[in-house]
Amino acid sequence: MGERKNPFAGLNDIPVTPTRKPVDRAQIDALAEAEGFPSRSPVRTTAPLPIAPPAVPRRRPGRPRSTQRTHQLNIKTTPDALNTFYAEADKRGMGYGELFEAALAAWIEKNS
Repeated sequence: MGERKNPFAGLNDIPVTPTRKPVDRAQIDALAEAEGFPSRSPVRTTAPLPIAPPAVPRRRPGRPRSTQRTHQLNIKTTPDALNTFYAEADKRGMGYGELFEAALAAWIEKNS
């Protein structure tokens, strides 16, 4: 078996020619200013910027207790039904899994 040929061996023989002329940076900046494009360069100030606390999105309070539930069920529902479900769980002091199981058991008992 012979040596393997390098597929990139002849690339250095290709002359490199620029496809366009370089443009003066000052010309670009002057044109941008004339057309009203703002600069993206950072503005240096001596005064410190005020730091506002980050906006925290509203979240439902977590459920701190541990359960033996290990499987997840994802369903699509209306916002009203979801809010009603959350309100019932909060009112009864139940976890979401507990409320789902209780509702399922009540539906089976009613329809059997």
